[in-house]
Amino acid sequence: MGCDIDPKATAVAAENAAFNGIGPELQVYTGDVTRDSALQARLAGRYQLVLANIVADVILPLCPMVGDYLAEGGLFLTSGILEGRADEVAAALTANDFAILERRERDGWVSFTARLERTAP
Repeated sequence: MGCDIDPKATAVAAENAAFNGIGPELQVYTGDVTRDSALQARLAGRYQLVLANIVADVILPLCPMVGDYLAEGGLFLTSGILEGRADEVAAALTANDFAILERRERDGWVSFTARLERTAP
């Protein structure tokens, strides 16, 4: 499943998936999951992995809500974070019951692998 606020991005994601042999089992949505309750309901479920490859300004508001979409012990992978914002994202992750398993840095960009540590409701 994929989601982006840009309809061009979701169309390209679906095209790339098809090009790589991934069929209709991949569902791609357009919208803002932090504000759109209908989209939140559509995405409802417990996933082993949530990936956010976007800037800190988008990842920060996701931190309090992404646990609602993760299975117990699920992983939240974040990337696209400028090095100067990494500590802020790390603090938001830990404040929302994530344990940071890995922090990677390259050319001024940071990514985190974090695991949900609480039992999901």
